[in-house]
Amino acid sequence: MFGAERALIRKRSEGGDLMPISSAEKLSAVMMFVVAISPRPKRILDVGMGCGTYGMLCRAYLEMSNSGRYERGDWETQLIGVEVFEPYRNPMWAFAYDEVHVGDAVKLVPTLGSFDLVLLCDILEHLPKEVGKTFLDDVLSRSSYVIVSSPCGHTEQEAIFGNEAERHVSGWSKRDFRGCHVAYRSCGTGFVALLSRGALPKGVTRLGRIWTLIKIRLIRIGPASLYRLYKAIKSRLLAKREARRN
Repeated sequence: MFGAERALIRKRSEGGDLMPISSAEKLSAVMMFVVAISPRPKRILDVGMGCGTYGMLCRAYLEMSNSGRYERGDWETQLIGVEVFEPYRNPMWAFAYDEVHVGDAVKLVPTLGSFDLVLLCDILEHLPKEVGKTFLDDVLSRSSYVIVSSPCGHTEQEAIFGNEAERHVSGWSKRDFRGCHVAYRSCGTGFVALLSRGALPKGVTRLGRIWTLIKIRLIRIGPASLYRLYKAIKSRLLAKREARRN
């Protein structure tokens, strides 16, 4: 089951030790959420950074792509990493991250302040369920957005790479995020979810994508009456959804 969720890479500089990396499908879903956030996050926390893949991708998409900020001195996003397992350290840590803290994330994160975005990618399944819920609640209180990736439900995984923290001890699903706004993507046998206590970015929810497509189609058709009808229907549906929440 582990192989379906994450791939393996070798740290050639340290004798070929194996270390984990998220699957390509999850990497894509996570980064689609990251770039959808507007305004772009200026302070990001990557919890359980592993080899540093998400740090490199955030630098590529938030700094280099379109803006052309290739030099470290020009970067505008502060990127902080937390990793419990020191042997995962490699040159990407020093290149992509402004700070790296090695230790227990549950204890470290509350000391690091607030963030625009926190990445909890393949993290929660390594925590006992109640510890994970408390930790997630704390992270949501200190960050505008949180991205979670995890296997769907509990999957067996023992300690690997000499890292006891790689053991799976809990299972997670969309039902665990009912207390906040959620945009959810299935990724093979896992999922990626964007969470927020406030409103989600436009276009990341299924409803947002549908309304965007309808709007484009009606504008292309042309008649002003159709576009007014679209706006009226949208207003009524959104009002009903808000009423159900209250």
